[in-house]
Amino acid sequence: MNHIFAYILGCSAIILSFFVYLELSFIGFPDGYLSDWDQARQILLTIYIVISLLVGVWYIFLGWIAGRNNIGVKLRVTNLLYVAFGLLVVVADQYFSQLSGQGG
Repeated sequence: MNHIFAYILGCSAIILSFFVYLELSFIGFPDGYLSDWDQARQILLTIYIVISLLVGVWYIFLGWIAGRNNIGVKLRVTNLLYVAFGLLVVVADQYFSQLSGQGG
């Protein structure tokens, strides 16, 4: 059962990184100007996309090896670290938005 859960989490992380990529494509003003907040968000979202893709591939790998190995601990640790990373990105985004006023 862990392998199905790992596959679902892997696909979800990859799909989430795609939606964050779409958000990244709309950052800034139509003329291309990036405010300080937009520049900070661009860096945060790029890091989030890379980490989400890597974690998604890791989840899929865990699902693949689940038939031969017990992945329960690895799956829980990965979940905990990924959720902590996501919360860290949200907190950093909120901090940067308060610091620079979220642009125009």
